[in-house]
Amino acid sequence: MITDSNELVSICKRQMNEMGYAPRYKERIFSKLDVLLSWVLKENLCDYSPGVGKRCIDTELGSRYQQRRLSYEESLLPIAINKINALQKTGSIVPIKEKKRHSLPEEYSSLVDSYRTMMQIERCNKQASVERKIPIIARFLRFISDNGIPLEDVKRKDILAFMALKDCSDRYRYDAGNIIRDFIGYISDIDYCSDEVLKQIPHFTYRYTRSLPTVYTHEEIRQLLASFDRASGIGKRDYLVTLLAAVYGWRAADIANLEFSAIHWDENIIEFNQQKSGNHVCFPLLPEVGNAIIDYLRNGRPKTEQKCIIVSHVTSYKGAAMDVSNMHSIITIHMKKAGIKGWEKRRHGPHSLRHSIASNMLVDDVSLPIIQQVLGHKNPETTQIYLSMDIQSLRKCTSPVPGFKNHPIYGGAE
Repeated sequence: MITDSNELVSICKRQMNEMGYAPRYKERIFSKLDVLLSWVLKENLCDYSPGVGKRCIDTELGSRYQQRRLSYEESLLPIAINKINALQKTGSIVPIKEKKRHSLPEEYSSLVDSYRTMMQIERCNKQASVERKIPIIARFLRFISDNGIPLEDVKRKDILAFMALKDCSDRYRYDAGNIIRDFIGYISDIDYCSDEVLKQIPHFTYRYTRSLPTVYTHEEIRQLLASFDRASGIGKRDYLVTLLAAVYGWRAADIANLEFSAIHWDENIIEFNQQKSGNHVCFPLLPEVGNAIIDYLRNGRPKTEQKCIIVSHVTSYKGAAMDVSNMHSIITIHMKKAGIKGWEKRRHGPHSLRHSIASNMLVDDVSLPIIQQVLGHKNPETTQIYLSMDIQSLRKCTSPVPGFKNHPIYGGAE
């Protein structure tokens, strides 16, 4: 680990130059790094550590700087020192993003690990499903631990007190109650506690109402695809992201995780396992999609060893894989740019385009099994949800209904 302040600052400046930061921004960060060096020299400190950086910030901005709104110029000092901290820890000025870990009482860690393993191996739950439950369980266990309540002595009032910690929605109470009940049921099955604890978990009610999906017409999708500036690398990437959603109806996770190995150029197909369902799907490599991929790879994509085709162009994370949320942001930006009427009042991410391709295929008289295959659904009922907006096609399926005026209850003849 490098501890010499001058060496750390020198490497930091070199890495910022190599990563292509804007000149004005570099100039400001460099000036803050010089402030750090001057302070270290003044304090006669030999070795740098994050604690030294914290003391420098406290001296320059005040020990309560986090409790007030900093000006842009003031905020640059903590940013500069964070780069030095990341450099000292990882060898790079770009900090490694770590997934947030929810605090779990030590006495329950092995119990939660056992529950996690059971869900993955015995129930074959997907990782995303498992990780959605663990934070709620961790918060609950932290609550009873902080209040000195043994898990085997949990009462109904304790569950209600936990739910009252924040202004929970009915949906959150319903989900959290079911997750805690499932966890308690598991630990009672392995004889960690009695069945009486399970009986203390209240049943929360929640009435789920499915909203109608958003659909964009063929013309609106053409308008969206025409809005991209495909002269830049970012424009080529964003066009490809939107094209994959609009033409194939892919989910954001499938777009973000599309790898080179999924494309078979000699067979003109794209095949992979869907991120959400794990279903194996195969699509024809359409000419416009193939051309967009080649254009991006040859003329826009940063040089990187990343397996994913879609990568970040942001200076600090250039060449890194992109998050699923980035796919939504890309399409949202261009919905606005395209000037599609009323887009802001409708859903406007990749999933809205997925709904649209299903509905538009039905309008074009494509059969339900084909639509189901395109979307990668195993259950036909799932596909039906996507088609609930196609009122015109539904009207074709209606049967004549006798007029109410002729019904005996309204005084007509039988």
